Amino acid sequence: MYDFTFLPTADRYLSAPGWTVAAVACAALTAVSWTGVIAVGQRTLLIRETRIPPRVMVAAGIVAATATVLWAYLAFDRTWERISWLADPHSPVFQEFWVESLDSWWLRFPARAVEPLLILFRILAPLAVLGVLRVCRVEQHEQGAFTPAPAEKFLLVALFAITFAPDTYYFGFSAYALTLLLCLCTAWGILALGSSVSVLEQPFADNAPLGRTVSLTDRADVLRLARRFRELQTRLGQLSTSNQADRYAERESIEAEIDRLDQALPAGVRPADLPFACGPMSTWWGNARRGAVNACLIGLPATGLMYWITLVKGDSWIVYAQDAAGFVWIAVVILFWQVSWIVGGFFLGALWRDLPGRHGPTKALFVALAFAIPAAADFLIAQVVGGSLPEVIGQIAAFGSVMTCTGLMMDLQTFQNERRYWPTNASLVAYVYQMRFASLAFFLAQLLALVTLWKTFAEVSTSAPGR
Repeated sequence: MYDFTFLPTADRYLSAPGWTVAAVACAALTAVSWTGVIAVGQRTLLIRETRIPPRVMVAAGIVAATATVLWAYLAFDRTWERISWLADPHSPVFQEFWVESLDSWWLRFPARAVEPLLILFRILAPLAVLGVLRVCRVEQHEQGAFTPAPAEKFLLVALFAITFAPDTYYFGFSAYALTLLLCLCTAWGILALGSSVSVLEQPFADNAPLGRTVSLTDRADVLRLARRFRELQTRLGQLSTSNQADRYAERESIEAEIDRLDQALPAGVRPADLPFACGPMSTWWGNARRGAVNACLIGLPATGLMYWITLVKGDSWIVYAQDAAGFVWIAVVILFWQVSWIVGGFFLGALWRDLPGRHGPTKALFVALAFAIPAAADFLIAQVVGGSLPEVIGQIAAFGSVMTCTGLMMDLQTFQNERRYWPTNASLVAYVYQMRFASLAFFLAQLLALVTLWKTFAEVSTSAPGR
């Protein structure tokens, strides 16, 4: 509980108009800044074409400014209590020094708040690429554009690299150019690998990619084909366990139909792979939006953990509780990680049809590698030069788990129309992935790895960053 004995009385308000005017001025300027942040964010973060009404943005800006100024005053109250707990609060000298200190506090407040506010704008600035893609994407004009065009892929890779490239210093010099280049090369290398092994990039009729034909096919037909193929496989498995001779003809008929379905597609591609390769939506832009929304919601618990590690764990909460701009720093941490999940999910969804792997978690694993390789390289270099990056392992674990769950969710949304046939979500998952020992072992191993990383992250002792 806060000690409110040091809160100003009405007499103090009347005798100290200077700090009250300063507080009102700071609140007004902060409201304008918050409104600007919200206006920028709604244009870059909202995947839909809808817009927030101006009155809602102004109201949100006023609420955020009020919370910022209230936090600043409470931070002053905590600081003042810490430095004056031995003084007599009723002495005239105490009263005069209290007013002077509060005046000085509000005069320094804009300088303290401007740094995190600029960071908020910097977090949102690279996301202008989303606006460019929304307006200029090729699929609006070409019906056969089942994946992003080469220029769009470059923009997506650049967005991913700018968002996730570590910004660290070696011997006082920024290594951002090195990490940015490494992040670009890693993301582009994974995309290049996917373009040669992904299902929809396999050559088909007239040596054109399979995806160009599938994009012109009704999604319901693709799902029906996959369902029919799985029904045949299930029926064939049941017949294989039967020793009845009269089932031989039926088994041959099923095998012949399976062969016809397989031969209608490129080598190595089965009908059951097509829905997974296409994703839950009919266009790559729809997949990107769906991936961003899924990652934003799935990432909320991870953001809460990051908030606890950065601003609460250890002595961090003491530092931020006495920081005039503590509320803005909280917003910086929360917005940074939510934007990270959104960009990762958007990247995963937009390039869903180009990434390696046949299922969502496998595709997400490659996106996590694009994040992890530059982060791990930065961690190793920091260790060599005598630095320390204790949170890197936990950040990799958080990003990997959020992307894995996002990939799993997108696979389930691909088959959401099948949900009515199954009593529980677990049975739907088993149907979607046709669980066998190998696939189950893969998911268990991945889960064990993530749990190990989370445990490592929780055991890391961190201190509040100095500013």
